[in-house]
Amino acid sequence: MADRVTLHDETWSWRLDQTAEGLVLGVLCGTVGVYNRTVVLQPHEAEMWEKGGPAGLEPLVEAIRNDVANTEFAARDRPDLRP
Repeated sequence: MADRVTLHDETWSWRLDQTAEGLVLGVLCGTVGVYNRTVVLQPHEAEMWEKGGPAGLEPLVEAIRNDVANTEFAARDRPDLRP
């Protein structure tokens, strides 16, 4: 995808890209079986990035990773935006 720019990449953890859809966060989840959950940041989440950089997004990354019951972030998952 030509209009995708990686802003930050924590290898084997998470990645933040700027796309036509907005800021897209991909988080590696799981333990024995790993999978990726990809979400478009909401305005208040984008502000966490703007104000705190990578450290500002760590609480969100952990919340996504720890949502093992798929109750909070599953509906926001966008597999179509995975690189």
